[in-house]
Order: sequence, then structure tokens, then C-alpha cells
Amino acid sequence: MTIFSPAGAGRYLRQDWFTVLLVSIVMAVCQWAFNWTESLELSLYDAVSSRSVSAPSKQVAIIAIDDSSIAKLGAWPWPRELHAKLIDQLAQVKTKAIVPVLLFTEPESDRGLRFIRQIKSLLGDFAQAEPAAAQDQLSRVLAEAEVALDGDALLIESVKNAGNVIIPWTFPGFRTPAQSMEPLASSASALGHLRQWPDPDGVFRRETLLLSQSGQDGVRSLALLAAAAGMDLDVSDIKLMSSGALQLGKTRLPIEKNSELLVPLSNKRNGQPMIPEDSFVDVLRGEKSAQDYAGKVVIIGITATDVGASLTVPGGERLTQPEVIAQVVSDLMEGRFIALPDWGKWLTLGGLLLIFAYLVAALPVLAAVEAALVSLLILLALLGAEAFLLYKADLWVELVFPSAVLVVGHLTLGAKHLAMRPASLPKQPESEKTRRMMALALQGQGQLDMAFDRLRRVPFDEAVMADLYGLALDFERKDQHAKALAVYRHMAAFNENFRDVKARLTPVCSRPVV
Repeated sequence: MTIFSPAGAGRYLRQDWFTVLLVSIVMAVCQWAFNWTESLELSLYDAVSSRSVSAPSKQVAIIAIDDSSIAKLGAWPWPRELHAKLIDQLAQVKTKAIVPVLLFTEPESDRGLRFIRQIKSLLGDFAQAEPAAAQDQLSRVLAEAEVALDGDALLIESVKNAGNVIIPWTFPGFRTPAQSMEPLASSASALGHLRQWPDPDGVFRRETLLLSQSGQDGVRSLALLAAAAGMDLDVSDIKLMSSGALQLGKTRLPIEKNSELLVPLSNKRNGQPMIPEDSFVDVLRGEKSAQDYAGKVVIIGITATDVGASLTVPGGERLTQPEVIAQVVSDLMEGRFIALPDWGKWLTLGGLLLIFAYLVAALPVLAAVEAALVSLLILLALLGAEAFLLYKADLWVELVFPSAVLVVGHLTLGAKHLAMRPASLPKQPESEKTRRMMALALQGQGQLDMAFDRLRRVPFDEAVMADLYGLALDFERKDQHAKALAVYRHMAAFNENFRDVKARLTPVCSRPVV
């Protein structure tokens, strides 16, 4: 027995619900395989999120190693005694945290220090040849010079004395810092990772709060530790919950896979950074009072042209690494983040079902202009709802895919209806009611061909189907069986189960005329 014949396939393809179902399945498979709406989704996210950023926390400040500082203090990298001196100044005013976004992974090399150490060694060898007093004096001078030239020792001492310096670190293993500067790591109040991965399109949107492996909380990010310090929290107040969320004090952070958190990031406003920046050299030389940083989280990093790292953020602008970290710290302290709600997927599914119902039930009975306007309104409502939730509530519900199904489904049905319309239709504008009334009048006059020409241009409904059925019977009474069959086939495209249409699709010569 033939289950699926070409004729049956043709009847299915003529049904609007089947066309919409086929379009939806194809689009869903493409979405699953290629995620083809992702770029559109991210474009909408970037356009809205980059404009929804509120005023940053006043408890976060940036000291910038900018072009002016490098011009006045010399080429980068600088002697570590400069960093030590700035940390000393900030420690005196009781900042919440000092966060140098700088990697001190290798000992500082100083040729003068090396020679002094060689001289000290030689003095020990010639101890008997020199007078004791002269030797002691020379040893003291050399010892003082060794301390003054040992930038690493100065930096380590300053970090240790400050007690609130959080430094970035490279981790060759999961939790083991690089060994070459381990004394500096031991002197810091905390170590945080500085890995910031942009999305595949090159835009940074997510902060990786934890670098974790199975069964462990993981290495916390530099920004997360800085925010905790700014909120007077300890590292123990950062907890990974069994639900998968990250608890920062009383704030619940809804992290995604890989411990990522969507954070609002913005371009500069009127060319100025979101968080004010002060020049490193101005603070170092006292032209900018260190007292202004009391009680604040101070981010120290490179903003100079072509020296430090930078990231592209939503909106297209590139921000320096300290500017990005400062914004993330501010967001965490203020409880600002963008969440993907658990009910979002159900809202997306509901949107898809509503679009399917509209395309099947409403679109075919609307005139072309009306259909275009209604579809446009629905499209704007979907995208507007996503933008509104993102802008006002920091909630991201992805509705671009249902919007794409609406657009593709509308265009597909429109093209199908256009292709099925006979090419010989008159061009004069007539309303649907006018066409139907004219058809009935022509049928009453016996002009059946002209009546059918009018009726087949009227959208299907039960009343029109009844008119067409009566017209087909009139063709049969006049023994115009081929024309009657054409009417029945036209009706079957809408509903072949209307009355006895399916039976009358068989040759009519042997059937009695009603």
C-alpha cells in the first residue's frame, strides 16, 4: 500500500500549516547546527547593553601609566622602586585595596646591583689585607647600595607593609604561581588571575570569575578579589554554591558555564573614561593628593598608547585593560550584572509557538498590506521586549530567533501565495466583498467562468467554500465536468474534507448530478 504519494505530497505542500512547519524545522536545525542568529543576537545585545550602563561606583579609581607618565619617568618598563614608592603613598591613606594590573613574573635585572654583590664577595676574600675600620665602612656603604638598588626587595617590602595589595599572577599549574617571583606572591594579600577571553567575534562581554577544575572552587579573578576587598569582604566570603551561582557576600552572581558572568561594559562618554583616571606621575610627585584615594579600590595599569593591552567592548570601542577591570570591579560592587533568567527559554519557546499560530491561522486571511503591517508590529514587539528587559532589568531573553522565524515564514508564505495565484488575474482593484458579490451575480446570470474567476481571488473561508461548491454543481449540471473538477481542486487546496469534495475529485461523468 502506498503511504506517501506525489499527489499526497502536493496536497500537503499546498497547506499553509505544513509550509510553516517545514520552515520552522529547517530553521531550527540550522540554528542548532550553525547558531546562525548569534551575530544578530549579539549585535542587539551590544547596542542596548552599551547604553544601559549606570554611573560607576565612586569607590573605584584608576591611576594610569599614561603617555605623560612615560614621557616624564622614562621608557617602559620602569624600575620597581617607582611602583614601591607609589604603593607606600597609597598605603599611608588607608585605601581599601591596591590593584596593580601588572605582571611581575621575573626578577628585575640591575647591572649595578650585580657588580656591588661581586665587590662584597671580593671584600670577604681580602679581609686580612684591609684595615678593619675601612673594611667595615666600605661594607656598610655597599650594603646600603645593595638595598637601594634591589628593586624587587623594595617592591616586596612595600607590598608586605601595605597589606592590601592584590596582584595578578600567572599559574603554570592550577593553583601554583610561577616560582621566579614567589616572594612577591607571598607578600601580597591575594593573587588573582588576569585571563580575559573575548567572545568568538572578538568582543569582551563576560568576566571569568573562577578558573576552576572539577571539585575545586578555582582561582578567583583579579576583579572579583578587588570587588570583595572594596565591599569589606574576605576571600572566604566568596563561595561557589551548589546551585551553580557564586555568592559574593550577600550578592548572588548567576554565573554561566566556565564561571562566566555577563557584565555591563560601556564606551567612553564624550571621549572621557567612565571611571576618572589620574596620571601615575602626578600621584607619585604629589601633584595629585594620595588622600583622594582613601577608602577606595585603586586600579593601577597601563593606558599609554601602544604599550598596554586593550579589549574591544560592546559598542565597538577598545578599552585598556585597567579600564575594563575597573568597570568590572565597579559592576560587582554595585551588584550590576546581566542575567539569563531560567524562564527565558520558556518565553522564547512561547514566542515561537505564537509565531507559528499567527503564520498558520492569521496571515493567510489578511490582505498583503495588512499582513505586512501586522508582521512588522509583531517583529517590533519581540525585539522591543528583548531590548526593554535588557535595558531596564539587566535580563537577557533571546528573542531574535523567533523574530527570524516570523520574517522567513512571512516571506515564504507570501512567495507561495504569489506563485499559486493564476497569472491571468485582472489587475483592477476590487475588495474581497465586491469580488464575492460580483461572482454570485455572474453565477445567477449563468456566466459561470467569470464567476469562478472572481471567487478564486477571494481568501478562503466557510462562506466562500459554500459559494465555490454551488458553482461546481452548476458546472456539472451543464455537463462541464472538467471545469467542475477545476473548482473542486481549488477548494481542496484549502480543505479537501469540505462536504463531499474529496469524493467529487474523482471523474464526475458517472456520478449523479445533485
